[in-house]
Amino acid sequence: MSRRLLIVHHKNAAGGPDAPYLVSLMRPEWERAGWSVTDVAGTARRPPADVAFLHVDQSLVPDEYREFANGYPAAVNANIQDIRKSSYSRNRVVRGDGYDGPVIVKTDLNSAGFPEINLQYPHWSPFGLAARLLAREGIRWPGGVQPRYPYPMRGKQDYRVFDSVRDVPAGVFDCPALIVTKFSPEMHDGKYCLREWYFLGDVSIDRAELSDDPVSTYGKHTPRLDKPAPPGLWDLRRKLGMDYGKIDYAICDGEPVVFDLNKTIGSRRRPTEAARTLAAALAKGLGSLAKSG
Repeated sequence: MSRRLLIVHHKNAAGGPDAPYLVSLMRPEWERAGWSVTDVAGTARRPPADVAFLHVDQSLVPDEYREFANGYPAAVNANIQDIRKSSYSRNRVVRGDGYDGPVIVKTDLNSAGFPEINLQYPHWSPFGLAARLLAREGIRWPGGVQPRYPYPMRGKQDYRVFDSVRDVPAGVFDCPALIVTKFSPEMHDGKYCLREWYFLGDVSIDRAELSDDPVSTYGKHTPRLDKPAPPGLWDLRRKLGMDYGKIDYAICDGEPVVFDLNKTIGSRRRPTEAARTLAAALAKGLGSLAKSG
């Protein structure tokens, strides 16, 4: 008898095997390993399953989804609720704290808050389409969930680096949707290094990428710089209750500086071979999270 895996999505999400997430690439790997994989959007129905995989793409997960997933014999990511940067950053800069070095301004929500915009309306709703199109141009949908930023926020490309706190535009510190942190890059050969730690259960994959862009999340994989995630990140993962996800970070003065957390890792509509290879390796971690019958 095959084991049953239920992937739990937000009620307004499309979900399914074609959704642009890494979990979609892991799905065929699980099926080949003998899992029966199904999806559910929202908590109104409770299909039978041995493992619930909570995959709600929001920075702050509503309690109803976590309670729903925890009602199954085993659950993935049912204990992590909050990945807003303000919930874990140790490098936050606030007005008047005396720090005067370089800073970076980002949204407090993950991925520039676009997941929240995407899920405000059902995926097929014309209102949702309009809100998404306007948001990509930095225009707020009337009555929408997009915060009122002091300048247009079209996505991560509008995250800004400043040489000093004194250069930060007026209004940034008064906007609760933005967070200012110390800019602490890791440099190699004149390029910015982004370290990515992917994990699912007992499987870990570490990558280092180099880029000319200080806020880039896509760079050139540089295997010579790959190294295991440091103990401090394992502690953070345990503290947050993350079974699956990705942590972006750098090593500065020997210590990890966390840039971003992601518990619903995205994938391109046309996945690269590297993404498929990553998914195949990561998928093997599911077994360590499933309770034996």
